[in-house]
This record gives sequence, structure tokens and C-alpha cells, in this order.
Amino acid sequence: WPPAKFAGSTSESLFEQAARETGHGGFGLRFGQQGFRAILGTLGRLALASPTLGASLQAICGYFPALQEHSAISLRQQGGLARLSYGIRDGRIVARRQDAELTVGMLLSLLRMVLGSGWAPEDVQFEHPRPADCAEHAEVLRAPVHFAAAANVIVFRSDILRAPMPTADPAALPLLEAVIRSRAEAAQPDDFVGLVQQEIRAGLAGGEPGMPAVARRLGVAPATLYRRLRARGLQFSDVVRGLRYELALEHVAQ
Repeated sequence: WPPAKFAGSTSESLFEQAARETGHGGFGLRFGQQGFRAILGTLGRLALASPTLGASLQAICGYFPALQEHSAISLRQQGGLARLSYGIRDGRIVARRQDAELTVGMLLSLLRMVLGSGWAPEDVQFEHPRPADCAEHAEVLRAPVHFAAAANVIVFRSDILRAPMPTADPAALPLLEAVIRSRAEAAQPDDFVGLVQQEIRAGLAGGEPGMPAVARRLGVAPATLYRRLRARGLQFSDVVRGLRYELALEHVAQ
């Protein structure tokens, strides 16, 4: 499942290949709905053993990078609403639909495990372009769905975070946390080139893909960014052109 580990190329993950070869565009969304425990493994057991839904989601947010490198899940609350967001932080991974829909489907299955199969979020957003057929999204998500958004997000009322986990197991929490923590400490840091490409990708969407803006978002000087790319045999302009090309192909495919 982790795109950096199972990628057939830098722009096509295992699930992108599966969707293409089966002709089922909603492959990731369906798989995520059905495979929560299999996907998350020990982290899934930690989430299920947590006392409340909020604690369960915080555990997933905190330890998810140990399971899937170059990606993150975050939970934010404001004005009575919570935003559960997922994103890949490696710009080299261009084809992202299946990965995003799998993760959203997996998180939705956890929410419905606690709140009931009929529960629906307030809103769902995806960063990839709108597919030709959205009927499956309406059937599975049962909520307004927006595409070409800034991030992959499930929006819901904050009060449900207090819901007790029906599978809570306080005795199992210390051991599960120790196992996950050791994996998190052993996880490799994000690759610099992937981070640069991710910031360029964000810049292309927001109108600031130039070196000064990308360097500012990375927290380094433009000269430092230039030197670190040169040390890897890369020019900033070539990285931008290559990413534009990959993104253009992805949009045409959609």
C-alpha cells in the first residue's frame, strides 16, 4: 500500500495499476472500505483499543508515517467541525487518486464502525480531478463530494470525537504503543527531492512554483535549495518542467 514502497514507477502505485488493469476506477475506494484492519495492522489495533473515537484518530495521525512513508494524516477542529486530512508529501508520486480514495475509504470505515453503517460526513474533498463517473463516490460516501481540492479531507461534526470506541482495550494500549513507537523511530525521513517536488506541486496549484517561494516554504535559502539540488545532479527548472509534464499526463488520463 505505501506508494513509495510499492510503486511500479514514480507516478503509478500498485493500486493505480490495479484500477487500470481491472477497469474499475473505484478500486481504491472499495478496498479501503473493506480492509481497515488489514491495511493498518498494528496501528489499526492501537486505534481500535483507544478509549474514544478522537483518541483513535489521534493515534492514527501520530503514527501513520511509520506505516506509510512520505505521507501524513492530520485532524483539525474549528467552529464545531473537524477536518480529517490525508496527503502524500512526495511530489514524485503524481498519480494519487487510488491512494487518496483508499485512505479516505479506510478512515470512513473506522468512523462507521463507531457511529453506525448509516453515518455520513458533512463533506468529502479530493485533490485529484473529477473522474468521468462519480456514481460510486455518491453511493459509498453519501455526502457532497468535491474534486480538485487543496487536500483530501473528510469533514464532520466535532462532537462525534467524544464517542466511545466499542472495541476499547486499555490493557493492550501500552504494548501496542511501544511497538508502533519503535517503528516510528526507525522510519526514514522524507527524501529531499520528493519534498521539493511536493512544494512545486503546491506552488503550481497556488501560482507560486518559483524557486524563492518553494525555498521559503521549505524553510531554506534559495541558494541552499540550488546547492542541494545540484549535489543530486538536478536543476530546479528541470524539476519543474518534469513535474508539469507528469501532471499534464495525469490530467489527460482523468
